[in-house]
Amino acid sequence: MLPKRLNATRELPKQEMLKARRKIVERLFSF
Repeated sequence: MLPKRLNATRELPKQEMLKARRKIVERLFSF
């Protein structure tokens, strides 16, 4: 149960990072 929880908390930041990266890319390409 613990490892599963840890995995979930690890997966969330990954998605957040992807979202942030997408935002940055959009900002860079929308002059």
